[in-house]
Amino acid sequence: MYTDDNWPAIRRSPNRPGDWNRRVVVERCRTHFTRIAHDRDFVSETREVVRRARWFLLIGALLFCFSAAASAAVTFPLRWRWSNPAPHGNNIIGMAFSSSLSLAVQVTERGQIYTSESPNLWDLWIPRDSGTVSALRSVTFAGNRVVIVGENGAVLYADDLNQFLPGTLLDGPTTDWLEGVAASTPLNLLVAVGDNGAIYTSGNGAQWKRQATGYPEWLRGVASGGGRFVAVGESGVILTSGNGTNWGRAYVSSADWNWVAYGNGVFTAAGSGGSVMRSADGGGTWTPEPTRATNELYTVNGANGSSARVVAGVDGVRLKDTLASPAWEDQLLATNAPPRWTYLGSLGLSNFFLLSGRTGMLVEGYKTNGTPYDWFTSFNSIRPWLFDVHYISNLFVTVGDR
Repeated sequence: MYTDDNWPAIRRSPNRPGDWNRRVVVERCRTHFTRIAHDRDFVSETREVVRRARWFLLIGALLFCFSAAASAAVTFPLRWRWSNPAPHGNNIIGMAFSSSLSLAVQVTERGQIYTSESPNLWDLWIPRDSGTVSALRSVTFAGNRVVIVGENGAVLYADDLNQFLPGTLLDGPTTDWLEGVAASTPLNLLVAVGDNGAIYTSGNGAQWKRQATGYPEWLRGVASGGGRFVAVGESGVILTSGNGTNWGRAYVSSADWNWVAYGNGVFTAAGSGGSVMRSADGGGTWTPEPTRATNELYTVNGANGSSARVVAGVDGVRLKDTLASPAWEDQLLATNAPPRWTYLGSLGLSNFFLLSGRTGMLVEGYKTNGTPYDWFTSFNSIRPWLFDVHYISNLFVTVGDR
């Protein structure tokens, strides 16, 4: 099939917008079919193709009959069970953890939500019905309420994990993706940020109001701490606010910032080219921190109760155990190293980190008795893309990448 792009002669006429150049089309078709009519080799090859096609149709009909007979013994509808990888194969974009509920939540594409709680925390992830197929990008806790944001202004909230409800954008629907959400307990306020400088605020996670900030840069992450919010995004923009309504530009650099986190009194932002910066005064001033990484960093988090911080992204995991540490250490060189992967999200607890990434990858990092962090893959699954599967003599064989 020819299209505008792969047959240059058939284009919309510059002199008649919206009209096709019919004369060129007719001339091309006339020339094409004249050549075919005088090409004996082409006619001979066409006859051979037709002869072979008849045999293929006969074989196909026989195979259909055989398969229909075999399927007669199968009970429909089929019941499908997830097999690999564990716990699932979705890209884990965002995670959140509530220590009071001992509950962890993951959000992924196509509206997928997974939760893990005691007594099987980190070992068992249960899928939840979100009621949407929109991509979900970030999740947080507002007290005991789970709040999620995502594609085209999607907002979900739940007090019961079996019932996620859609939130309401008071200013009407939007096509802006909401990439980050954070909650402040002292301010009793939630903030969501996203495309085209979008900033929404809510007191309960159910109803959201868009704030007119005057900043057009696309925002990718937001964090709260010390009674303040910090939002980061493209073109090096960093915005701060004490109430979610009035925002000021705190810093602009050449890096695109992908995420920001708060821990132990410090905001840390991570972004393109291995860039990392920190602020210890509520986002007012920022100090660069050389990581010696060069790839994109998508996530950053701090270990609760300590000054340890981790950043991760494309084929990279770096850790700094204290603010006084001279450098970020490359965890891929550690004795028990995390796999080389694309990491998209993270959680930080006391002496513990959980990294999430592409195709459902989960990696746990532990520190005990003052030793360096040891990293372990949570689930031993094959994760390359698989393209075909075949069954031979009681053996399934599949092939794919790498």
